[in-house]
Amino acid sequence: MQLRWHTDEPAFGDLLLLDRDPADDLIDLRSVRLHRLGRVRAQMADHGVDACLLFDPVNIRYTTDSRNMQVFTARNPARYLFVPLDGPVILYEFTGCEHLSAGLETIDDIRPAITASFVAAGNGISGRERLWAREMAAVVRQHCGADATVGIERVNAGAAAALAGEGFRIVDAQQPVERARAVKSDEELKCIRSSLRATERAVARLRDALTPGLTEQQLWSVLHQAIIAQGGDYVETRLLNSGERTNPWFQETSHRVIEPNELVALDTDVVGCFGYYADFSRTFHAGPDEPTPHQRELYAVAHEQIHHNMSVIEPGLTFREYSERAWDIPQEYEANRYYLSAHGVGMTGEYPYLYHRRDYAHAGYDGVLEPNMTICVESFIGHEAGGEGVKLEQHCLVTDTGLEVLSQFPFEPSLLPGTSPSRADLRVVAPAPRAPGPTDSAAHVVTVDLREARGRERDVRVAVASGATAIELVVTGADWSDQQASKIALRRMADPARDERVPVTVTVDVTSLDDVALVVVGHLARQLRLTAVRLVGAADDHARALIREGADSQVEVILSG
Repeated sequence: MQLRWHTDEPAFGDLLLLDRDPADDLIDLRSVRLHRLGRVRAQMADHGVDACLLFDPVNIRYTTDSRNMQVFTARNPARYLFVPLDGPVILYEFTGCEHLSAGLETIDDIRPAITASFVAAGNGISGRERLWAREMAAVVRQHCGADATVGIERVNAGAAAALAGEGFRIVDAQQPVERARAVKSDEELKCIRSSLRATERAVARLRDALTPGLTEQQLWSVLHQAIIAQGGDYVETRLLNSGERTNPWFQETSHRVIEPNELVALDTDVVGCFGYYADFSRTFHAGPDEPTPHQRELYAVAHEQIHHNMSVIEPGLTFREYSERAWDIPQEYEANRYYLSAHGVGMTGEYPYLYHRRDYAHAGYDGVLEPNMTICVESFIGHEAGGEGVKLEQHCLVTDTGLEVLSQFPFEPSLLPGTSPSRADLRVVAPAPRAPGPTDSAAHVVTVDLREARGRERDVRVAVASGATAIELVVTGADWSDQQASKIALRRMADPARDERVPVTVTVDVTSLDDVALVVVGHLARQLRLTAVRLVGAADDHARALIREGADSQVEVILSG
């Protein structure tokens, strides 16, 4: 089987014409470096850390932009960085590699490293660890004092114990460094966009090479070739799989041959241009025939999950609030769910982790989403009984007002709800609003008790996929005093229609609603961008006026008696 490395008419032609965006010479890398070092020192001060000794190659690169054998040094303590709160930053470099970091304004001195590992020292490892600790202790005392608090990470236990024996208070450096990395500067965001554009070009080549008869490994190699050719570093995982190997997730790329009409799922996990992670997931259809209804259903559910969860992210939202508002996974897909709902991303997967609602109590922790955090929103949908699965993920930016999607690679058109284009037609065009309007008598009606709305969004999705021109949700069981719960339930039902620009009317019996509840109904209609609210029961002009008070002029309020 021949791989199409350089095809003249790629399916993703427009993407292949994209260069890295912005151009490298428009990024102020000196500003990037100095900002990151400043972030680390600011967080050290906030956490009471006088000095950090960093071994993690990603942390070393973040702090200084110095890179050398990142995979090798992730498992060998052969280079490390001394970062005092005040004073010189000293890189202890692998033998013979001092020239690699010469001229970086973030590094004041480069010295030879002492490799305190069993491989390097053999049975003399304990002595080597003590030697390393004495050298580091002298530097810490010189620049930070004899009673300094020292943050360390990724060092063997004997070395940490030996350094503690020198009289210092030893703490974990992960917290201040991860908090530093969580919020990006504007110049960093240029680096991230550049890495994403390069990775999208690589995935476009992979998608174009996808042909039944290739092995998973042959197809996956296309991604590597294109990433390295564009100056990326490496791919951190082996997550491309096909057919029933797509479910459960986390099955590594193998020699399995891709069969006709199977799903092929990919998570990029690319450490790309400038060392920044490009992390998005897509699921493709191998062809040559059209996808099955079941494949489209899996894809529609995953598509719904990430779009719902992206819609709830905003600055100031706590991690707990996110978990409470996040999409409920249908029961048949819960067992094989992705282990996170969303996560931070920068130079790799980072702080914070945002958990599914059902996992928050035993795994979650609280915090606050801040502007300029970059977040990946995840979905994996695969039935617990087996069969194929769908992996989707978007790489996003928390802005001052909401969320910006940074990853631009299109979803698979043939798998999107209500579409059936050929494999050659891979353009994604936002659908125009459908007519007729919300009062049309042919609107598809879904009656739902909001206390039991979980899973019922599939009724709406099926109706939209079948060509419904309008959706009317007749809601009962709403506790309008719990505005957040009602909003989550309504959003769950309305999103599948709104994503396809199908107008949504909510019908509410106002017989037992007080004035406050009526205003709440209006507020929710505005927040969820509903097209209309239809009032039944004891509906009158007073009720309509109160709902209009909470809504806006874009929401039609209809009296039906």
